[in-house]
Amino acid sequence: MEHLQEFRREWGSVLALWQGGLTLYGGIIAGTFAGLLAADRFGLPKWLVADALTPSLALGTMFGRIGCFLNGCCYGRPTAMPWGIKFPHDSFAALEFGDTPVQPSQLYNAAVGFILFALLWALRRRFKVPGVMFWTFILSFALVRIPIDLTRTWEADARHDECFAANTHGAEQIARVCRIAGIPYVTFSSDLVFDGLLGRPYLEADLTSPPGAYGHSNAEAGRRVLASHADRVSVRPRHVLSL
Repeated sequence: MEHLQEFRREWGSVLALWQGGLTLYGGIIAGTFAGLLAADRFGLPKWLVADALTPSLALGTMFGRIGCFLNGCCYGRPTAMPWGIKFPHDSFAALEFGDTPVQPSQLYNAAVGFILFALLWALRRRFKVPGVMFWTFILSFALVRIPIDLTRTWEADARHDECFAANTHGAEQIARVCRIAGIPYVTFSSDLVFDGLLGRPYLEADLTSPPGAYGHSNAEAGRRVLASHADRVSVRPRHVLSL
């Protein structure tokens, strides 16, 4: 649901697994369905099998989120907390937020996976009804994801329209109002309008080459603000600012 813009023009690409998209939810749903069918086919008690696999499933979510952390995806929102993470400059988080520390949402999820594994393993003999342990994990995991996802940001490319609305249209309208009222206008942009591949310090005369939706929105904002208010002053700091 967070990537509708990517599929709106070609809904069939949802099934193009060779292009990515192998996310957790599909694996849990398809894996559960296939596992129950396999257990039934081999004459095994379906829900006992599900319960037996549940601790491993919880532990698997932990390792999966550690993989997300190492890959730099599924990162969190900017934070001033001392445990905020600064990802490398060529990472997704850095392309969107620069050197601003972000919430380690992946590690929050990894910790939840380990805690659920430990609890389920310690309490495994207390689940008397087949299937209860499995559904306890599914429900607990879903509920815990709600507060954790509040710390996570969703890639600007997945929210293309919202990104442009926040960074482009607003700046353009303010510039027009300031021009009409004769008010000097100072606008802040970002160095993410450039991709950093030039091999030398960039000049304002260089053509923009943004690496993502956030950079594109800032580059377009700069063009629109200049067209709306020729006397504006544009500041392009190294760090991403939000004013």
